[in-house]
Amino acid sequence: IIYSLFRRAIFSIEIPLGVLHKSAVTNTPMIANLLHDKKVIIADDDAIAVDNLAQVLESWGMKVSIVLSVEMLKEIIREEGFFDLVLSDYHLGMSEENGLRLLQTACEMQSAQPPVCIFVTGATTIDLINKASEANIKLLHKPIRPARLRLLLNNLFAAIHENPTMNDI
Repeated sequence: IIYSLFRRAIFSIEIPLGVLHKSAVTNTPMIANLLHDKKVIIADDDAIAVDNLAQVLESWGMKVSIVLSVEMLKEIIREEGFFDLVLSDYHLGMSEENGLRLLQTACEMQSAQPPVCIFVTGATTIDLINKASEANIKLLHKPIRPARLRLLLNNLFAAIHENPTMNDI
């Protein structure tokens, strides 16, 4: 009787996952290529947050520039041309400056090809959420999870890749 209590049975089941069609592979852009070589502006008055975010974006092959004000943004766009993405905190450390104005300026300067604009902020007020929504700006709350940011960026750039004339992301 004791022997039968210690007996074990081992089973194995194979289930096919499905068939991958060649057309599905060739028509889907590679995730790594969606972020690689994209030009990014980061606007934030927190040097540590900027440094950390810049390191993450650069590790994905993105080209990062940092600004602290709307005037710096204007200057860098005039010097370096269009940017694909602008990430900005709402509070930029100056009473007359804020991330909403900075992101709107970036879109105005690049009206033919607006950048993807994202608020990256610790502020969680309803007022800010409404302002972002009205301006069609994505909102991410700090602390930023790199995996979540990468997923968001890939989804946004994939949508643009599928429809290059898409201005309303």
